[in-house]
Amino acid sequence: MENKSKQNPETKYKKWEKIFNYVFSPILLISLLILTFFYAQGLRYDGEEKKLTPIGNIRALDVNEAEIFINDEKYGDTTKIIESTKIDTDDPPIKINIKKKGRKTWEKYMKPKSGYMLNIYPILYPETANFSTISEARKFYPQKDNTNFLIYEKIIEDKIYLIKYSVIAQLIFSRQEEKLIANITDLILEKENELIKENKYNLFISNTGNYFVLHNLDKNKIYFINDNNIREIQNIVPANLSDIIWSPDDKYIVLKFANEIFTYDHAQNRSFVLYKSTFPTDIIFLGSDGLIISYKENNQPQKYFIELTYDGSKQNTLKENLFINQNTRKIYQIGKNYISELENKILYGDIEKNRVIKEFQFNDSKIFKIDSTNEILIIKQKEKLLFFDLKNEYNAEYSVEYSDLTLFNNSYSAFSFNGKSLNLFDSDGTNTYTYTLDKEIKSAHAIKNRDNVSFFIVQEKTISPSLDEILVIDSKKMNIYQLKKFDFKN
Repeated sequence: MENKSKQNPETKYKKWEKIFNYVFSPILLISLLILTFFYAQGLRYDGEEKKLTPIGNIRALDVNEAEIFINDEKYGDTTKIIESTKIDTDDPPIKINIKKKGRKTWEKYMKPKSGYMLNIYPILYPETANFSTISEARKFYPQKDNTNFLIYEKIIEDKIYLIKYSVIAQLIFSRQEEKLIANITDLILEKENELIKENKYNLFISNTGNYFVLHNLDKNKIYFINDNNIREIQNIVPANLSDIIWSPDDKYIVLKFANEIFTYDHAQNRSFVLYKSTFPTDIIFLGSDGLIISYKENNQPQKYFIELTYDGSKQNTLKENLFINQNTRKIYQIGKNYISELENKILYGDIEKNRVIKEFQFNDSKIFKIDSTNEILIIKQKEKLLFFDLKNEYNAEYSVEYSDLTLFNNSYSAFSFNGKSLNLFDSDGTNTYTYTLDKEIKSAHAIKNRDNVSFFIVQEKTISPSLDEILVIDSKKMNIYQLKKFDFKN
């Protein structure tokens, strides 16, 4: 009897535990699901007013150890998500300031959306900047926006080498690498009357920066370059070559002539004739599977459209629709949708379903910048820029002060340069800041990695004494540029 009585409390406890779990566990689960649903719908419970209140969220990314202020009142640090009830049409935008000691304050007026997370990528520029020389470059090739590499030429022991400077992401940290691609001296230099002559040439760099095409205009030859391997692309006469474009996956090189289009599969070392005509043609779209061209028959005003695979195995005549018609200039893929630039308007939507999501009806307008990955579109209209964040449905408008700009930092930041000034600003025109250098800037580039943003500013160091910069007396006296690097961390 004694043993049984000792077991009774434990048995009763387990019995009540089972009852509790049986009754309350489903209730807790249902409550958790309801709470998750409300959070997903952008609703929070207001304890004071005893009701569910809709909110909008804003999250600051890639900025550390900084403080957030909302309408000039401290909200918390940048690890905290901003939750705001100012989401109604009549509510004014909220003022967001992000501050850090020794950095310029970042400021933005934003309108949160109910049940939606808006991501912002603030950069807090240093009050003072230090520049350090990391390398010398003979010639510098500006890259596309938001890349993690830059390409330049370097003189090493009287030879000209193609160099790739890249930021390589690793598990925890990023590492920087200067990689020698190939010796291109013999491709561009030759002796003429005991002088060293530099041929005119163009370099076309692939999207990843791993492959290159060098077009020697004087010798009328095309070379493919990759990891110290150089080969001439045969069976194509580049006399009237107007452009070289890479397919999005870098597998094919598209060579455009006035009336012909060739492609080259560099892995297979094979050329394909995609189109030949006696009349001009134009490439209006380059996609992962193929390209779309427009052409005319018998030089008539009417344009026709063909969709072609890169290897020429398939072709499809396209019917006219909202995106592809007589007024179509160019088509770009942006996210899962497309941008079609027409003569009098720009359309954003689904080509396959012929469905327009947004229409930009402007006069004297053209696409100024486009980032397909981050879905950023900037349109230039006369003397102003129109900024569209299509993913977050955020628009802005500002005056054009620069002939060009480079996007970086997920295309939410931009810079331009003029003379000795490096102008930095958010790509919607806010948070402008200027650094003044001691010499004029020849070119500039930004590399973004998970740790910091690096600006590479190219300044002229030595100018060839020859009046013709192409014709030089000695290879050591060609144009040499000093590559300077400016790092900062948020």
